[in-house]
Amino acid sequence: MKVLVIYNISGHRSHPASQPAQESAEGYYKGANNSVLSQDFDEFHVDVSSHMSTPGVRGDLSTTYKDRVSFNWVNCIVPLGVTFNHSVALATKSFGMPDCVLYLDSGVQLRLDNNDRFKNNEILRALYDIYKSGLYAMVAGNSSDNGYTHWELYKHTRTEKEIFVLPIGKAVNMHIQLFSSELIKAYGRILPDIFAADASESVFNYLCAAIKRKFAVAPHLKVAHNPLDGASSGFGRGNHLFRSKLTIDEIYKLGKQYGFGFNECYNNNRNPLQWPHDDSLYDADGFPIHAEELRDFLKNHLFLKDDVFEYNKMPYSWEPAR
Repeated sequence: MKVLVIYNISGHRSHPASQPAQESAEGYYKGANNSVLSQDFDEFHVDVSSHMSTPGVRGDLSTTYKDRVSFNWVNCIVPLGVTFNHSVALATKSFGMPDCVLYLDSGVQLRLDNNDRFKNNEILRALYDIYKSGLYAMVAGNSSDNGYTHWELYKHTRTEKEIFVLPIGKAVNMHIQLFSSELIKAYGRILPDIFAADASESVFNYLCAAIKRKFAVAPHLKVAHNPLDGASSGFGRGNHLFRSKLTIDEIYKLGKQYGFGFNECYNNNRNPLQWPHDDSLYDADGFPIHAEELRDFLKNHLFLKDDVFEYNKMPYSWEPAR
């Protein structure tokens, strides 16, 4: 299998007054699934990764897509990284290890915004071709909520039609993003699961650099995005950690000697960086001088051990496509 597509949805609402009931979002979920299933690409599988979905949504989606889509229904409040990693593990066990995994936010549909280079059904192929074209462990598409301003990235982009590599310490908002299965081999899972809030993207570039890979961004592949489920459902915004025995300050102190940094955005007098990386610990190619040490640090401190949290002991129901 070339690509495992994980479409992430949630029935939990952190801000019920400003977010639609999940039943109201169901039509959009179907549109998203249809947009993926219509891709002109071979060897891919779709898995809906659900967190606390309502019985009505579960029943309707299962009935509609039972022969074409797998479902992982997680029935407890855990971070997105946990549900995503769990879905990847279940799908991999059922269908084999993919070349890469595509993360899709609940509000994303594979429809391009003002793009005359690709058709809507060519998005998956375009992302995969970029992934195969270089030493990339991650490839991010684009959306209306890309975080370019937040991460001060516009100065790194000369044109919206150009693929660019993220400088170390930079990130983009995760709405449509391809992850190499090399990350699973290096860290055991793809997404660091200690993060309960929406700061996990800030460490992605370090996961790539520690295995001598880059993080590419494709701003020309800008897809439709409707913020349905909200960020950090169940936990709220900020730097909240999940089941971690250490604080983020303690983790940073252990990792900064290897080049680790965290949440490095808005570096100015009003918002100075709290956890900056040290550029002197990187070579001319942007790779860490202490790559193995950084990789081991990331694996040991950003990913939960089984004695802290056992994935398969949380309540869930796995429905592989027939």
